[in-house]
Amino acid sequence: MQIVGSKRIKAWLIVAVAVVVAAAGIAAGIFVYKNYLKNNSVPTTAEPIEQIKEPEVDAPDSVLAVSLNKEDFVAKDWKTQIESKIDKAYSSGMNCIIVPAIVSDKAIYKSLRFESLDDNDYLRAIVDAAHKKAMTVFVDFDPIKSADDKQYNICADSSVADSANEITNLCREYGADGVILSPSQLDKNNPTYSDYSANGGSMGYEKFAELMLGKFMCRVAKEVRISGGGVCVGASVELGSVDSSKDWAAKGALDFVEVKSDFVDLEQFKTLASAWIDSVEADVEVYFNMPTSRVSAENTVSKLCEQCNFLIEKSNTSFVFDSYNVVEKAKSDFAELTALLASISSEEYGIRTLTVQSPSAHTFSTYADTVSFIGSSDPNFPLKLDGKDVERTSTGYFTLTLRLKEGKNTFKFTHKEATKTYNITYNKVLIKSIYPSEEVFFDGEASVTVSVVAYNGCTVKARLGNEVVDMVGGAPVSNDVNESFVSFTAEFKMPKADVVPIEVGELIVTALRNGESETKSGGKILVRAKTDTSSVTENTASSVYESGYGIQVGVGDRYVAEVAQYQTETLDIITPTDERSRPTNAYLPQGTVDYCSSADIFFYNPESGNTNAFRNLDYGKRVYSDKNIKIFKATLPETNTVTAVDTVNNGRHTVITFDVAWKAPFNVTLAPQTYKNPYPKSGRPDYSITSTTYQYVDLEFCYTVSGQGKVELGDNPVFSKAEWIKCESGNYALRLWLKNEGKFYGWIAEYNEDNQLEFYFLNPYQLKNSLNSYGYKLDGAVIVVDAGHGGADPGAVGSSKQYTEAALNLMLARKIQRELEELGATVIMTRTDNTAVTLDERTKQTDEIKPDLFISVHRNSSNSTAARGYENYYFSPFSKAFADSVYNRVRGDFTTDRGVQFYPFYVTRVSCCPSILTENGFVSNAADLEMIKTDSHNEALARHIVEGIIDYFLSIKQ
Repeated sequence: MQIVGSKRIKAWLIVAVAVVVAAAGIAAGIFVYKNYLKNNSVPTTAEPIEQIKEPEVDAPDSVLAVSLNKEDFVAKDWKTQIESKIDKAYSSGMNCIIVPAIVSDKAIYKSLRFESLDDNDYLRAIVDAAHKKAMTVFVDFDPIKSADDKQYNICADSSVADSANEITNLCREYGADGVILSPSQLDKNNPTYSDYSANGGSMGYEKFAELMLGKFMCRVAKEVRISGGGVCVGASVELGSVDSSKDWAAKGALDFVEVKSDFVDLEQFKTLASAWIDSVEADVEVYFNMPTSRVSAENTVSKLCEQCNFLIEKSNTSFVFDSYNVVEKAKSDFAELTALLASISSEEYGIRTLTVQSPSAHTFSTYADTVSFIGSSDPNFPLKLDGKDVERTSTGYFTLTLRLKEGKNTFKFTHKEATKTYNITYNKVLIKSIYPSEEVFFDGEASVTVSVVAYNGCTVKARLGNEVVDMVGGAPVSNDVNESFVSFTAEFKMPKADVVPIEVGELIVTALRNGESETKSGGKILVRAKTDTSSVTENTASSVYESGYGIQVGVGDRYVAEVAQYQTETLDIITPTDERSRPTNAYLPQGTVDYCSSADIFFYNPESGNTNAFRNLDYGKRVYSDKNIKIFKATLPETNTVTAVDTVNNGRHTVITFDVAWKAPFNVTLAPQTYKNPYPKSGRPDYSITSTTYQYVDLEFCYTVSGQGKVELGDNPVFSKAEWIKCESGNYALRLWLKNEGKFYGWIAEYNEDNQLEFYFLNPYQLKNSLNSYGYKLDGAVIVVDAGHGGADPGAVGSSKQYTEAALNLMLARKIQRELEELGATVIMTRTDNTAVTLDERTKQTDEIKPDLFISVHRNSSNSTAARGYENYYFSPFSKAFADSVYNRVRGDFTTDRGVQFYPFYVTRVSCCPSILTENGFVSNAADLEMIKTDSHNEALARHIVEGIIDYFLSIKQ
């Protein structure tokens, strides 16, 4: 989660301190520097690109929290009790849990310093339960408490380090989102009188102790912020201590202060609270912790509600409860408090304040010539930007995109008494980044792809040593159509390795556009010394390769790659190297072997920011060379023989089994089929199709000298006949003619326990009529519904933190699940709560299930806040019909039709069934978000998606 916030006051309504934290700030690493040239040659030297770092953390703003107390950790059924309270808090609209690190002088977590409360890992259970509901967890920690119920000497450097280390390790180990530093009362000899004598001067001991405690708190907070993994750090202070504590906030060490209130006279409370708001608001967030646990009668309830209402009117605060038992009691005993709680937990409360979700930083530099503001405010009061009214939705959401002038731009939002000012510097550059940017070593004779992100429309040249090449590019660095920068690549061949390292040179890049020129330098490229350090498996010549049918490891000096993953993607061998997934390339099953290149081919992908290594396989494709393959030296058979031995229709699949001499690679081709632009001169390949025209599937087995065995299909629902053919490559292929042109539903290949190669071809699902509202039932259909993002990955975040993409995805996915299950389908959810699931886990699960359909549910976002509407994506040509069926049903739910598009999203690249990714509205557009967060819209959307699924099944019914 990213903390998106303002410097706004929060009020915490008694039950605890709370915070919707977001996680790690944005450390950026962006390059900036200009150097204009008079011609389009590539200089031999250039100035390095300067790095500009942005602020890392901003405090959270909308907070409604509950604290767990001592009694929650003593019950026998503590886990059930805690989970129940978290469930109730979540159902009540709360978004944060406050947890005491120490209970009865003992730790509720596994600590190296403090004795544990017992053998139970309470904090782990709390964090897991809260994070499943997208609630944040803040740990309340006494920074001056050391082991054995003693206190750290607040003047000692070692005390700062010890305290900060304990807190940092806790946050990292347990994934806490933030920490509240709550110092206990200082012992009478802390600081020591010797410290006072040496450093106190004539200020008096009490003043000195107060000053040193503030310094200690700030130093600990800074250390935790630096090394705590992006946690938010605040301090707990007393309502009446504004004069003595306000300096803590101004020193920049804290993200917020928690001000603990009391049942004082209302006028006195207004004076003290206003002092905090007026003196500290500009530096940090201010949260008010209201004394709810001490509510005992109507008079205390009235005082509490008066204080809360004052804070709401003055600064639109957030609330926290320090005892959930009081909240439960309030529902039955205290009508005034019940009404207040109901009001502040409603969505309308969350939009009483000016909240800007994006951009998250108030001062930063950018290369983009526009900035988008996304947020919310109270619709009953005007919102102005630089004195002009801002257009909002009926509930206060706003999104707007503004153009930046070169240099510093200042924007000032005003709403009620709140003000937010943004200082954004637009650096107009042609070259945004270079890879490699630092010194890097490669193997001798390796092919190395260098990359530049430059302004769209540039011509780019690269120099390495004495070699100058034109860079190929034009692909946006993101999937946003409004992306201003695109990636360019070039490939250089490294010289042969020597006994000492070889310096190839510094990468120099020049970009030209409309008469402007800019040159930047990247990193120095070297070839490492010749050593035998490859990760080759060295076995004796007599050892037999376990899955290769008599292949002897160590016999011969050629490198062999074995597929080590359940399914490994193959890519084209082209120059310059790219990392483009193409639906015409087959996945190879685990155990496949082939000769490979002796050195890795390195490619930096500017879209992902990752550098990946590949090996070329002799049959003509590339594979990733990290976890995907094992490399060793061996001699492979010169040829392969393939025999079809069995064909079975098991109802859901047609399975063809082959005996093979060894596990050689293969190709799978749907033909004849034309694609829009599979090999463009620059940019991404476009494998979109207007219609499916393929009539057969070719299984081409590499290195084969014969293909044999009869394939008995019978009355097969997919294929009409099978024949062996000899390909132009000289290999043999089994050509499977389709029963109907363009009607194919997916495939996957695996080796069974007998080392036979099995191809699974999905049969078309046959739905049946029904008297239900859809008119059909889906008994026996297996459908995977994938709610995108989740866990620590919220996806896109629009005007409301409550409605992150991950939360909205799951909301819709659950409704689709319910509709499908009511029709009799078996629905597999890749996630059912706010947990993290990797892309690889999602696709692997799908490949293992081999379902009838896969649909991934997402919400969209764009740099342009005007972008809105629905679109969906497919990868394989046999997924296009499914994408069309769903799109035609859903398009009417949105005001803008964005179409069905080809794009190689990870989850759409499964080959075992038709798979699509749906983008159901833009969270970056206020009007779309206003609509897609509603239950009624998602109900209709789920029904129309299911109607699209039924339409697809009807189109393939036989």
